[in-house]
Amino acid sequence: MSAEQWDPVCVLRVGPDTTGAMLLDTEMPVTVGRSARAGLRSPSENAHVPRELASLRRTRSGWVLTNEGNTVGRSEVPVRVRGPFLPLREGALFAPHAIIVLQRGDWTIEWDLDVKVVLTLKPRGDEDRALPVARDQEAGQEGMGTLLPEPLILTASQRRRMAALFAHLVLGEAPPKNLMKAAALLLGEHESQIRTAFTNVKRKVNASPFRRHADPIDSLEDLGRYLVEVNRMIGPDDLEDSVTSTFGR
Repeated sequence: MSAEQWDPVCVLRVGPDTTGAMLLDTEMPVTVGRSARAGLRSPSENAHVPRELASLRRTRSGWVLTNEGNTVGRSEVPVRVRGPFLPLREGALFAPHAIIVLQRGDWTIEWDLDVKVVLTLKPRGDEDRALPVARDQEAGQEGMGTLLPEPLILTASQRRRMAALFAHLVLGEAPPKNLMKAAALLLGEHESQIRTAFTNVKRKVNASPFRRHADPIDSLEDLGRYLVEVNRMIGPDDLEDSVTSTFGR
């Protein structure tokens, strides 16, 4: 085994449910998902978990995580990764279809699918040798289809204010220092109006029955990521000309 190769202990959590600790098959790719063939099979039958969410395979450079992309029906969902070589506390958000090499260390991999899916990996110790091995089975992808995230119903003013608040995410720009103040200036409104819209939209998202097993959204960052990158409720079509011109588009 080369210095780059390592064996992880994995635990998969879906909402409040978790698998036991498992090792990974070192010879063949291991599927993460809800299908009967998935070696790292979801501990929950929650249908927001795709049949095949991602895969892990051992290489000479480390474990390669492939985010399958078509993770929620036809909606492509990114994956957030925290671990070594990613200096930010919140880790890094990788696009659908991303291929990520995980070198030796402690890793946390998250998908927000209206139920939080979290995969953790840590280096195997001598005491872990007897753990069961996650290995894909010869089985089909039968079972209930994957559910899409519940669409949100926003008022016209809420949509307008959320688009201004998270315009930097829509356009892929650096965030302003004060999101609330920047959005108010863009729309010519009071900052209190933006704050009220944020509170009401956050409440709508957290009240969704499809998020009953997901961690509550609390911060501006989390709501923006959910609306723009996960649920895709807010996009370029929601931006007013004054907003795009401010960002130089």
